[in-house]
Amino acid sequence: MKSISKYLLYICTALAVCSCNYLDVVPDNVATIENAFSDRYTAEQYLATCYWGMPKSAGWNENPAMFGALEMVFNKENSTAGGMKLGLGTDSPTSALINYWGGTGIMIRSLYAGIRECNTFMEGVVGVKDLNQYEIKRMVAEAKLIKAYMHFYLLSYYGPICPLRENTPVNESTQGVRVYREKVDDCFAYILELLDEVIEGDPLPLVIENQTSELGRFTRPAAYMLKAKVLLFWASPLFNGNTDYNSFRNHEGEPFFNQTQEPQRWNVAAEACKKAIDICESAGIRLYRTSDYVATKKMSDETLLVQALRGSVTDRWNCELVWGNSSYPVNSGLQGECICYLEQALLELWNQDERSDGDGRTILY
Repeated sequence: MKSISKYLLYICTALAVCSCNYLDVVPDNVATIENAFSDRYTAEQYLATCYWGMPKSAGWNENPAMFGALEMVFNKENSTAGGMKLGLGTDSPTSALINYWGGTGIMIRSLYAGIRECNTFMEGVVGVKDLNQYEIKRMVAEAKLIKAYMHFYLLSYYGPICPLRENTPVNESTQGVRVYREKVDDCFAYILELLDEVIEGDPLPLVIENQTSELGRFTRPAAYMLKAKVLLFWASPLFNGNTDYNSFRNHEGEPFFNQTQEPQRWNVAAEACKKAIDICESAGIRLYRTSDYVATKKMSDETLLVQALRGSVTDRWNCELVWGNSSYPVNSGLQGECICYLEQALLELWNQDERSDGDGRTILY
């Protein structure tokens, strides 16, 4: 019995020693962060991932503006869709239907995850050897603009947020990862800082030259446009002297929202809007006109005006578009939900109202 126990002890010891070596072996073909920046192709793929992480504004389950006010609705059979449930008031703080803070699935990801990807990209792309300096600066500016947009989106949703200026190290302490929400004005200041870095560096093109492969990437007009929009929000009563949120305070007991209105913010926003208009005009961006609509047949002036108004929204990549999110475009599914369908009860009523005029022709009443 003692000899058997001795042999078992030897075997267990040998396996324990050998297993350490096996655990130290890294399997082949395991993707690492270095692989993401090994060449131009993988770097462009990573940048596309950063773009894809932006909010899906064309999705009715991803954008609360679609069904949130019930200006557009589904029928009762589709009332369980996430967007419809939001409009019907079944959302709750403990189980948010559209949650861009923590994420609720593939289509509604945490924007903080997207911001971390942008931070990683900006750190890694500078080492890609087959990219020239202009291409690297342009890609860094695009990632920085995406990062600013994601912060602004979170700010417009949740008010005070926790700006993710840089990624938290994986070996950070428990206390180090517990960050505080910052005041609204500080959040705006950081977003504007990112936008100013992009605008002042001037690495973005005025227009997209290679429209086959680059449509949807940020341009200079898009940067100016986003800054103007951010400043308009900053000047609005929602964020400028909002006393309704006087009791909403941080861990130091100070209000998250500025309690004293600053009217001069509107002047700053107006100047930014003027600069955005000027840069857009220099890029050939202008309002959609009736002459831009290509009519296949003769129509009245009134009909042409209606079609032109429709075309300003539906005509892809038209002259009025400052920036289009090509990572998640509007598809036929949204229009398909607006098509009229004949329900079974209506079809039965239709059949009951059919009459013959005696000559074989059917008359519908």
